[in-house]
Amino acid sequence: MAEQRTEQVHNLRRALLNWYPFTRGENALLCGDDTEILVPLLTPWFDRVEQAEVSELARPLPDETRRFDLIVAVDLVETQADVPAILRSLAGRLSADGTLLLGFRNRFGLKYLCGGVDALTQTPFDAVLPMTGKSLPRFYAREEMRQLLEAAGFAAPRWYYPMPDADFVQAVYTDDLLPSGSIRDRVFPYDPYRSPIVAAEADLYDDVAREGVLPHTANYYLAECRLPGAASPRRQVVYAALSTDRGPERGFTTILYADGTAEKTVLDPKGLPALRDLYSNLEALCARGIPTVEQTLLEDRIRMPLVREEASLHYLARQLRGNPEAFLDVFSQIREDVLLSSEEGALSDAEALEIWGAPAARLGPILKRAYIDMIPYNAFWTGERLRYYDQEFAVENCPVRYVLFRALRYTWLHLPQAEGVLPLKQMKKRFGLEDLWDGFQAREDLFVRENRRQKELGQLYAWAQIDRKAIRKRRELLAQEDPAAREAVLLQRVHAVQLGLLKEFDRVCRANGLRYFAVHGTLLGAVRHGGFIPWDDDIDLAMPREDYDRFSALAEKELKEGFFFQTPESDPSCFYGGYGKLRDSRSAALEPQNRGRSCHQGIWIDVFPLDCVPERAEQRAHLQKKLRFIQRLLFAKSYPIRTGMLADVGDCKISAYYVLRKCFRRRDLLKALHRLCAARPQTGLRSILACYYGNGAVNKNLFPEADCSDLVELPFEGMRISVPANYDSWLRQRYGANYMTPPSMEKRYRHDRVEFHPDTPYSAL
Repeated sequence: MAEQRTEQVHNLRRALLNWYPFTRGENALLCGDDTEILVPLLTPWFDRVEQAEVSELARPLPDETRRFDLIVAVDLVETQADVPAILRSLAGRLSADGTLLLGFRNRFGLKYLCGGVDALTQTPFDAVLPMTGKSLPRFYAREEMRQLLEAAGFAAPRWYYPMPDADFVQAVYTDDLLPSGSIRDRVFPYDPYRSPIVAAEADLYDDVAREGVLPHTANYYLAECRLPGAASPRRQVVYAALSTDRGPERGFTTILYADGTAEKTVLDPKGLPALRDLYSNLEALCARGIPTVEQTLLEDRIRMPLVREEASLHYLARQLRGNPEAFLDVFSQIREDVLLSSEEGALSDAEALEIWGAPAARLGPILKRAYIDMIPYNAFWTGERLRYYDQEFAVENCPVRYVLFRALRYTWLHLPQAEGVLPLKQMKKRFGLEDLWDGFQAREDLFVRENRRQKELGQLYAWAQIDRKAIRKRRELLAQEDPAAREAVLLQRVHAVQLGLLKEFDRVCRANGLRYFAVHGTLLGAVRHGGFIPWDDDIDLAMPREDYDRFSALAEKELKEGFFFQTPESDPSCFYGGYGKLRDSRSAALEPQNRGRSCHQGIWIDVFPLDCVPERAEQRAHLQKKLRFIQRLLFAKSYPIRTGMLADVGDCKISAYYVLRKCFRRRDLLKALHRLCAARPQTGLRSILACYYGNGAVNKNLFPEADCSDLVELPFEGMRISVPANYDSWLRQRYGANYMTPPSMEKRYRHDRVEFHPDTPYSAL
């Protein structure tokens, strides 16, 4: 699903900074992961925009280091071991009055406290654990980062809180203007990583706002940093609301400034016609005597005063608690204002039925031009009446009741507590909407689909859906008294799927005369348990290279429906080092590095090719070094840098691999990997080469050639499985002379970073 995420969400990442008031400068520097999308935002403001690799920041600063007026560093500190050195390096590159915008994940972000994961957090709740001795990535709380910035030579930062995260910012809060009421009408979280959450982040938003703890629980921070004595910025943002998802023609940002002004700005020149329409609509309402917010049209924005009046939704929420009649009066006032907003229009019965789903006579008054955003969401309460703003949409020959329908619908969505005081059914009857509601709803659904680009961004909105049943089930499982018993039941179900995979694999191999045999824990399980090791969660098989390649060629044709043989060639969305996995499409086994990706993620069994290797250890070490280089390039081409797939590589070298990957085609790297593994004469020794052995690791999977052909069969869960006749020697080599004695209880565990769903297809999660 990573490809979908890149295509649909990547451009939305501009919202991380498309609201920021840049000032013109000479040089700007971008560093960190995924920053190229931000380049177009900076080029109109700076004479030169450069990008730096992490390795450059780690080098000592020469005396002639170029200074930058702006440095943007995002998604950087989480993956670096020596953050103090990185921050000192950034400070040394900043001009005297320059600005550093440092973006990073919050260790105590609401997402992570609920069990959410992202491209860096591969295990739920791992981000919030104490960082002492913790391997990368590391997340930082606000106070932790403030101290690091101060030690690096920066003055106290100004904090921005992009919501809900850095990839799709919908609102930006500051300490100058924190939310006091509901923010669910402005912000919705989404999750492309299918996180095993135990609480819904969105359900906690309003409580976080009411208690004033957003500065401590925001998922992401953007720190505006300057050197001591730097000149103050000309303008400072106190709040921003963004609609980047609406595309270039309708994408706006509304920004409130500390100087008492507000601006609505286009995010793309293609949005200028819509901006002018918005200005004209509000002017038209003003001309008809309807109170509106003052506005001035500039070249690419509308400037307004910062209105201190109460938001209408907030006013309505107060009236619900003590004065329902005042609540009702607001909607009566909206009706009068809408009637006043335009001359009368006309519709034939045929037009009315086609557009609104009812005859013209039943629709009530028709307006020549209705401003359909005359609803509480787009109005302030002056103390006596409504004052409207943001009237973007106007509809020709529109019923007054359609505007009232929108006013009621969106108020009840944002204030669900209204249903307990004034049932919506009662309001429909009061304003003559009972028979019209469904037709208006169909029209509104079409409008929303087009306006929110639900066809183009359908996957994004799907990621925003909350599976409350799954959340409740996870909490129930956590509350069970015997987690060990629960784990045993899960593994039994996983083993049932894996046994089905083994039987299918065995069937194809026997039908085509292909050799295979059990290795590793599966071999030990066959010998010691007559089947699975009870706490093991996978099956490991090996095949001589010639048999492995034949199976790969036959798999698509020979395997029954529901089975898929995953290799680097058959599934380019993931990479495991070069070996294959037989997967069951009717199940799911989610590994941390593949969360949110489009690769096949059914429960699997591993199939390793056995290749001939040199008998001399130094020659094998040289071969492994060459293999490791190609495998790292393939990891870099298959995964974003933030997944941490090359955690065994130093920070500087990781960046080098992600640069070098652009010089090679994936298919050429796979051919080179295959040649290194397979193109070697028999030497009397075989090994598993198509598996990644990290930096400093030695490949100990060495087997005599004869053992790969001298096979016997042992019972395994009611079937018979091939094993080397010399299995005792193999097991002694790998597990020691006492391999028949099970380990102590504390050492009996499975791969706990894999999330299994034996009965649910991975495509349905």
